[in-house]
Amino acid sequence: MSINTIARFAGALVTVVIIAALFFVDRSTLPFNIWWIVGIGVGGALLAFVFTPYITVVPYRWMREAAASDLVAAVIGLIIG
Repeated sequence: MSINTIARFAGALVTVVIIAALFFVDRSTLPFNIWWIVGIGVGGALLAFVFTPYITVVPYRWMREAAASDLVAAVIGLIIG
């Protein structure tokens, strides 16, 4: 299994856990219309499944392949501007 696939599933799982925590924490009863929550959870998981590698793996690979001068320039740019 590639690192992209692992990142996709991890991102989807984290998203579902966060959405479930937001909807079910501090509630004594289940919400009236649970299908909205399921739909939001599935939509969030799909978005996370698609975009997680571009947020995590691609920048990591760029940093591994970049020269030290590029990394120093990036850090200086973040500090100054």
